[in-house]
Amino acid sequence: MRVAQVHRPTTRAHVETHLRRHAYQALGDRSLYSVRPSDVQAWTAGLTAALAPRTVGTVHGIVSGIFRTAGRDRLIVSNPCEGTRLPKVSKAQVEPLPLDVVQALELALPGRYRALVRLAAGTGLRQGECLGLTTDRVDFLRRVVTVDRQLVTVVGREPFLAPPKTSASVRAVQARLGHASAAETLDTYSHLWPDSDDRTRAAVDAVLFADSVRTEEVGI
Repeated sequence: MRVAQVHRPTTRAHVETHLRRHAYQALGDRSLYSVRPSDVQAWTAGLTAALAPRTVGTVHGIVSGIFRTAGRDRLIVSNPCEGTRLPKVSKAQVEPLPLDVVQALELALPGRYRALVRLAAGTGLRQGECLGLTTDRVDFLRRVVTVDRQLVTVVGREPFLAPPKTSASVRAVQARLGHASAAETLDTYSHLWPDSDDRTRAAVDAVLFADSVRTEEVGI
């Protein structure tokens, strides 16, 4: 069960890991046309006993994509992954780290890395996006950060810069979190943030920078 698919390096590594850990042992030695929906359902049931529902859905989606590609190439008549009963994924509400935890993370890092903690806490950027940010992407006068690349690490290669996972677009939270659609952002994160750039910045600054401002005022 091996069909070539084109992926970015990080995605390719992610897909390979999931297939190696969760799919090859059960399905890897089978010919594509020999796998039936009942086989996929039994395999998925085994995954459900060991993995979180979201991970089961991810692995199933990867395998389904392989069969879908095989179908387009006329190697199989239908995708045996269609109609699989998957475990229900419950959407947990995202909660930001408490201020004292953010401050503890800062203090636990060497000085040169502490800005990364505030950057991540204040913008919601992913780790790779934080590490890929350079000063030429920061407009200090307008207080705007351009997120158009991330630092990518792949086994066997030197770290390199590449485009971010998704392109950002219309709302303050959406732009900060790199979501492709406003609906995704609103469903997941909007309960945490004000609805405009200036109010968002003011809220973040009031929390993350209040202590440092007070410290400077008293001359510590």
